[in-house]
Amino acid sequence: MTYHNIRYVIMSNNYEKLHPMWKNVFLKLRWDFIKSKNVDVFKMPDVLYKKYKDISRKEAVSNFLFNEFSNLYKASRLLLIYENKIGNNPHNSLNNFLNHLNPEYLEKKGYLSKGYGYISTNKSNKTKLKHYTANRGGGYIGRWHCGVRFKCFAVGVRGTYGEVRKIINHYFKNAFKIYFPYPKIYINKENIKYKNKGRILIVFSVSTINKVGR
Repeated sequence: MTYHNIRYVIMSNNYEKLHPMWKNVFLKLRWDFIKSKNVDVFKMPDVLYKKYKDISRKEAVSNFLFNEFSNLYKASRLLLIYENKIGNNPHNSLNNFLNHLNPEYLEKKGYLSKGYGYISTNKSNKTKLKHYTANRGGGYIGRWHCGVRFKCFAVGVRGTYGEVRKIINHYFKNAFKIYFPYPKIYINKENIKYKNKGRILIVFSVSTINKVGR
């Protein structure tokens, strides 16, 4: 918003019926809410505007993709913690956890914001497309096969190397494997140019899921 010098968003007062998600979005962003007779106004607080007004486009996109990736990862942690705790039968619990890792299930259960969207599935595309978000950042989340000994899942978004480098640096230590641009395995950053573009896909072992807080 600050990159485009947007400080106010004005909406007709029936938007809550038509698009109920938007009020929660702006309130979560800590924007001020001003209600009038015919319109509702959301105003970016001065402290936030001053903090972000000089941010570059590159930094804005990098932060956006980092947050998108982190939210998908966080949703997977919430699913494991609240629905599939490892107990007397860890094998079944882990399989349930991994089988439910897709945007549709995570949104319906409230672990992931509905702003991500999901691709409706049918017999022809349900296996391939159900793990992709529909709206934001080219997100991916789902089970990943990484051998008999490990239970894994993968999280991904799309961007240039310069935009996703922050994600790689943050999650590198706990990654089972990193692909960028997918399907190439990420090995040596020296061989990647900042403008290289594609999907960053990081594979995690379920055993490490509690080691990365965000």
